[in-house]
Amino acid sequence: MTERPQTAARAPWALAGLLLSLGGWACYVIFLGNAWVRSTGLPAFVLLVLGAAVASRAVRGGQRGWARHAAAATVLSFGVFVVYFFVFSRLPSTNRAVGPAVAPAFSAVDHLGNQVSLNELRAAGPVLLVFYRGHW
Repeated sequence: MTERPQTAARAPWALAGLLLSLGGWACYVIFLGNAWVRSTGLPAFVLLVLGAAVASRAVRGGQRGWARHAAAATVLSFGVFVVYFFVFSRLPSTNRAVGPAVAPAFSAVDHLGNQVSLNELRAAGPVLLVFYRGHW
């Protein structure tokens, strides 16, 4: 009789683990526009690891039924995210190297408000033209 209350007390842990796991996926998808989250996945990994740890607490107590299935789904969710993050989200390899190119002649205003011509800068020596996109 003492096992039933202890087992029933562990059931919410499996649900909490599953919710944390789903929160990790949601965090990654919602903040995919953030370069740091997209490249590191750290907030999602933290939530997924916490979810797996919390769900394992339910399984340690010999929990059966839906709680064991929820814990298994949590661990499976973590595994799928690891495969997705490290295998499917990497950039494809390319054999084509991008080399230097000659820019067409143009004039523009620099950061001080002065008119600058590319031809004038080329006459003084080699020019490295860099386009700064701004906030990523």
